[in-house]
Amino acid sequence: MRSIRHWTPRYVIDRLSVMRYEKIHAQYPWLTRSANEFLDGFLKPDHDNGIEWGSGRSTQWFAKRLRRLISVEHHEGWYQKVSADLRAKGLSNIDYLYCPINEEPMPGEQPNIDAYVNAADKYADGEVDFALVDGLTRIRDLCALKVVSKMRPGGLLVVDNVNWFMPSPSISPTSRPPQGPFFSPGWEQFGRLVEDWRRYWTSNGVTDTAMFFKPLRS
Repeated sequence: MRSIRHWTPRYVIDRLSVMRYEKIHAQYPWLTRSANEFLDGFLKPDHDNGIEWGSGRSTQWFAKRLRRLISVEHHEGWYQKVSADLRAKGLSNIDYLYCPINEEPMPGEQPNIDAYVNAADKYADGEVDFALVDGLTRIRDLCALKVVSKMRPGGLLVVDNVNWFMPSPSISPTSRPPQGPFFSPGWEQFGRLVEDWRRYWTSNGVTDTAMFFKPLRS
């Protein structure tokens, strides 16, 4: 049975606020309001290359703000729906990839995650202006680690639901405590890699979105 201990009056108010915001801003990504407001002003036509793991309403929104977007999706039904939406909008600057994953492999079988994670290899190191790590929860650390070297100096790497994976003082449910530990060794490694990156951590009391800016100089 799911725990309901986080259903405090404050959480209920925060959740209702998020629901209202998402209804009014139905075309915006499922990120925090603060993150969306920042991205709306930050992403400009001179941002060439972007990648997102996990598609949806964000796909069109980012495609209109980037010259090229790679979007990676593992769920076939959702992929078909988003594909139809993209065709209807006539957006031609999206490389939309269906990368199925065996989410419940039998003993000895591989989950087949390589194509999903390695979609970032369509870009060379230092070529990505913007990246969003969302999508399949259990391998987000692999995607985050993969894209770090792809980011150009000054590039922006966004991690959604970051409070699930990295220690913080967040009040959002299921957050990692400030003292740690990280969700996985992969997330701990990611934390070390971006330790000197400028960070903008946002929260709406339900979930958190963090933005990491690669230094202009190493």
